[in-house]
Amino acid sequence: MEWAQLSDAELLSLVREEGESSPDALRELQRRHFQAVKAFAAVCTVGSSAAEELAGNAWRRATTALRADPGVGAVRPHALCSVLRTTADWAGTAKREDLHEELVSWIQSYVSEGRGDSSADDFPRTSRAARAFGSLPAHAQTVLWHYAVEYDGVARIDQLLGGGTDEVSVLGRRARRDFYNAYVRMHQDEMREDECRRLQRTVLAYADQKSIETAADLLPHLERCAHCSQAVDDLGLMHVHCGALLAEALLPWGGPEYAASSLPSSAGARAAHGSQDDTAARTGAAGGAGDGERIHGDQHAGGWRGLMLRWSGGRAGGRLLGGDPGADDADARPGEERRRHRTRRVVQSAALVAACSLVVAVAYTGAFRPGSPQSAESPPARGGSQVTAQPARPSPTTATATATATVTATETAPPRGNGGGRPGGSGSEPPRGVPAVDTALEWLFDTVQGATTADSSANGILGTLFGDPLPALLNGALQFNGSQDVSSEGGVLDTASSFSVSVRVKLQDKGGSQTVVSQDGRAVSGFSLRYDAAEDRWAMAIRGDDSSEAGQSVALSDSSPEVGSWTRLTGVYDDPGNVIRLYVDGRLEDTVRHGRDWRADGAFTVGRGLLDGVPFQGLRGTVDEVRAFGSALSGQQVRDLAGRS
Repeated sequence: MEWAQLSDAELLSLVREEGESSPDALRELQRRHFQAVKAFAAVCTVGSSAAEELAGNAWRRATTALRADPGVGAVRPHALCSVLRTTADWAGTAKREDLHEELVSWIQSYVSEGRGDSSADDFPRTSRAARAFGSLPAHAQTVLWHYAVEYDGVARIDQLLGGGTDEVSVLGRRARRDFYNAYVRMHQDEMREDECRRLQRTVLAYADQKSIETAADLLPHLERCAHCSQAVDDLGLMHVHCGALLAEALLPWGGPEYAASSLPSSAGARAAHGSQDDTAARTGAAGGAGDGERIHGDQHAGGWRGLMLRWSGGRAGGRLLGGDPGADDADARPGEERRRHRTRRVVQSAALVAACSLVVAVAYTGAFRPGSPQSAESPPARGGSQVTAQPARPSPTTATATATATVTATETAPPRGNGGGRPGGSGSEPPRGVPAVDTALEWLFDTVQGATTADSSANGILGTLFGDPLPALLNGALQFNGSQDVSSEGGVLDTASSFSVSVRVKLQDKGGSQTVVSQDGRAVSGFSLRYDAAEDRWAMAIRGDDSSEAGQSVALSDSSPEVGSWTRLTGVYDDPGNVIRLYVDGRLEDTVRHGRDWRADGAFTVGRGLLDGVPFQGLRGTVDEVRAFGSALSGQQVRDLAGRS
């Protein structure tokens, strides 16, 4: 058996079976992870022989737990935590002489200050960030730890996951999103005061860096509430450098030193591994590139890591030096906490500016190479297929796995035009370097007469306005109140084949899930481009059949929509690849697979969806520039639609 071809999960399964393959599977796991255990053991001890002994004891401890408990999570972070658990055992014996004095003091203070029992199963993963990480599936833990902390290349992570996975950078973004959501849920569930609940959205907006300014009552609340203050610290660091947060959360003593030992050695590799990993969702840059070429700036003491230390507020012990997060909050002098938060916010913003600058500089100097997620999309369709109101089903195609994604971004005002430069639009010319595509439908709402809107494509598919009153025309866009829609007379897209839909939308509120564009089947929508209130994300969804009982594949955006802000959404279904891609303002964010096609031949609709044969998820917001294409648009074509050729 080719042990190197198996994923960590497959090897663990063989180890737990305790059959003939168990010793070989365990040796392969040791080959992959024991050197990292030795590296961390060296951080904790004062001599090489002690480091060897500590590493051996910790590895045996880790493998015992891995055999017994399928829920321990990813191998590497669990094994590293076993090093600290073993040092806690040593600290109560004569072996403490082999440990760093600061580590022994930290273990003693951990117990004496009531933070927990160093012999407990959850030691040292007791912080909220560590518990949020522990709630993730093992594969999400693996990609998040190795991508954000270990700086492993794409090929290495793909090996640990077993190969045949989605693009690693997409998995990384998805894992960060799930990590964030898990943390926020824990923060909400553990609230004890009504004031915390009232200010929750404000706390999250402040932590998410949506504003340096704050509500008048937020900073006084953060001064006296360690619970919310910790959330601001953790979520802020999660956005600026997720790997630093994970290192300190799972390895609260020595984690940063271990993480620093994992950094690429050359300046070029550091620049190519830099800030993009942890800031792509916020800067709009592509997340990740080829093996060893992600964007992760220099994090030595003079670079990112020094910035993180300064960002932490210079507390005694330091969050990144193994100090207790939030331990000094109760002792802060009046006004000190307020100044600390303001200072940290300014430094945090400066960090983001530096990250953005690095990404832009790398982009202009050509450090992004073919093979990154932005260049790994499906090739442009040759010529495209013009879709009529009664599409014919194409011949079956063999499915192959490719990558896809979802994106969300906002614009401050809707740019208007007369149709020039729109791909497939009437009288338009294809942009330079972008193949022309045939447009199935183009409702720009520039011409609305009575209850109908014109189609600017060559197909002339009129849209009929429904509702009492009808959707209102405002500055060349249609405004919907939740019980209105615009629909074609028959089907426009063959949802059993490749297609793309693009629209500009501005939500009025987030009072519930709202469908922006869809096409009716008999019982449910064949697809829906919508706002998902449960996830607080944009979504592109396709069900597996024309039934409300059928499951659905959903691509979700990384960031939450902002009420009152224009967003350009583009959903793509790539039938040969069996994948859904969701773009926002031309940027690809998420990729999901969809394995079963079916044809929804009902009305193409703006402003609602369909469930159990009746309209639902009515839109409360404004829509402009609705386009449908009978092919899977390439990334370049989507970027051109977004004005980013």
